[in-house]
Amino acid sequence: MQPNFIPSRFKSIFVKLTAITVLITALVSGVLTVMHWRANAELISGLVRERAGSETTALANEVAGGIRFGRGDKVQELFDGLVEHSKNTLQSTVAIGSDGTPMSDEAAPAAADADLLDLARKALASNQVVVSDDGFVVAAPSHFGEAGELVGAIAT
Repeated sequence: MQPNFIPSRFKSIFVKLTAITVLITALVSGVLTVMHWRANAELISGLVRERAGSETTALANEVAGGIRFGRGDKVQELFDGLVEHSKNTLQSTVAIGSDGTPMSDEAAPAAADADLLDLARKALASNQVVVSDDGFVVAAPSHFGEAGELVGAIAT
């Protein structure tokens, strides 16, 4: 009497090669997905940094009159409009006068605002755009009038 022998399908060369092909395809797809995601994240970060620089510089010129004449309420109104327009991607803003004092009624700035103040003071002292190490925080000097008088600085 012969024993009933049923060959296993998992011992087939075809099944083994198919399994290896599926695993390699999944691995390659995963690596390509991660690489694509990283490239997109880097591209978007670069665009945000670039936009932060250009918009901060433009905003510095727009609020120059308010800074020059000590109208903190008008400066804050422009800042609030920008925060609303940015759909809360802009987290904080600060403006300082030519003497380096903040144009805000708040007595004690938050920790994030203290960093913004430091960066704004550097922009005021150097009369140039100053960017944080990560590139997401930008400070720009604010010039007023035809003569381009330095009246203060802002940081976003």
